[in-house]
Amino acid sequence: MTTEARLFPYLGASIVAVLIGCGAAVAQEPFRPHVNSPTHDRPSAPTTGIRVHGHWMIDVRNSDGSLSSHNEFENACLECGKVIAAVLGRQQASWQWIVNLQPLNGIGGVCKNLSDAPSVCQLLEVGQPDNGVPGTFFPTLTVTPDLLVGTLELNGHVTASFAGDIFEVSAAVNTPALFWVFSFRELASAIQIAAGQQVYVKVTFSFS
Repeated sequence: MTTEARLFPYLGASIVAVLIGCGAAVAQEPFRPHVNSPTHDRPSAPTTGIRVHGHWMIDVRNSDGSLSSHNEFENACLECGKVIAAVLGRQQASWQWIVNLQPLNGIGGVCKNLSDAPSVCQLLEVGQPDNGVPGTFFPTLTVTPDLLVGTLELNGHVTASFAGDIFEVSAAVNTPALFWVFSFRELASAIQIAAGQQVYVKVTFSFS
């Protein structure tokens, strides 16, 4: 689904460039949004202003590299307006992207914590520390803008430690002071994961 974020006219071509020109922060616990729609897709706003689009692809691969499942879906724009307003308003100069993969309600997960218990998976930007929990935090996320067409692409992967499912996904912006979920989606059907499989995530944001 497509959700609209109203901003000032003529800023569309510059949004991605501004979003990329930022630094790093530390990861936090996954955000639990409070929304009413089962899929968190909000009603479309009037067809004026700047539109924010999000498209996810999640491939699950076996240890030999073969494809176990391919999943594509659109996301809901959750707090994207706050993120864009803060960056364009020069309120936040240091932050990083984080992608969360978790089961329903964020309880358990296919990754593992320091106690070797099931945990939510978090993809951090390349070069960020794994916080001493390599089974939970995966610094594999690359952030690539295409300024000619006005898109922003996030790519990364995690390795599952446990069998389970992924039912909720989010792409968040983490600053030293605030944590905003740019987009969120509760899936219609959970993605089944086996222990040892790798989960490859590609998120593409575009603006029009």
